[in-house]
Amino acid sequence: MKLYLYLKPTQLEVLRQACLPFTPIAQRPDPFEWNRACIEKKPEFRPISDEEFHQELKRQYQALPEAMRALVKFDYFCKQCAQKRPQIEAGMRKQSQPKAKVLPDTSKYHTLARCQFFKRVTNPLLWDKYAHQYSGLVLEFEGRHPYFSASKNQWLTPVTYGKERPSAQKQGHLFPGLSHAPLEYAAEEEIRLIRPQAQAKQQEDKTGLCWYPFPPQALLSVTVGLQMPPAALTQVRRLLEYDMRYKGKALRRLLLDPDEYKLHTRATL
Repeated sequence: MKLYLYLKPTQLEVLRQACLPFTPIAQRPDPFEWNRACIEKKPEFRPISDEEFHQELKRQYQALPEAMRALVKFDYFCKQCAQKRPQIEAGMRKQSQPKAKVLPDTSKYHTLARCQFFKRVTNPLLWDKYAHQYSGLVLEFEGRHPYFSASKNQWLTPVTYGKERPSAQKQGHLFPGLSHAPLEYAAEEEIRLIRPQAQAKQQEDKTGLCWYPFPPQALLSVTVGLQMPPAALTQVRRLLEYDMRYKGKALRRLLLDPDEYKLHTRATL
């Protein structure tokens, strides 16, 4: 599995320091993640048929103690219950209503930070949104490297996209609210790496950005955008050429497809 980190041209410090930038969850307050105010859904009114009502009376009659059933015939029981039909139907509707969804707990979010990776290096949406309109760069990492595969003190997960919001009981998810997103974001194909802020090597006072060192061996290649400023491109070239930590790492450039809205990468000369 490959992990792609999109960066702006002003974020070359990631390569210089060999540190990944993590944004505190609280710095990007997604209202869905933080369970902001929701509309109040009223119970759906559903008419109860005579057959359903009769079956409910049967159930209630069978639930009576045997001694009471011996004294009260079922027909008489039905006549008495018919006078309370509105109340009985209300109870039937209440029982048939789905239980209210319990949304994920957000109490630990203030202690966590997130780094956003993606599955593709040739996604036009991501180059525009996260790489400053094609002027940035993308770092390719080996997702199977122990740095990412270790489960201690970190959580790497692909984002699940859909219409349904996750519940607190979502199985197999430590923080279900942070691993799901609306279906409209599916084209991003995001993979999130979440860590405790306390584990960061450094946290900036002004921005809150957390820095976590990464092993240069986990880096596979660097792809530069079509509109990267010449000065930034020169710095990237020098880092890969002279910094022994990145010896042998591939430098690629982004190119457009002549016929379709597609992107390609090619090794630089």
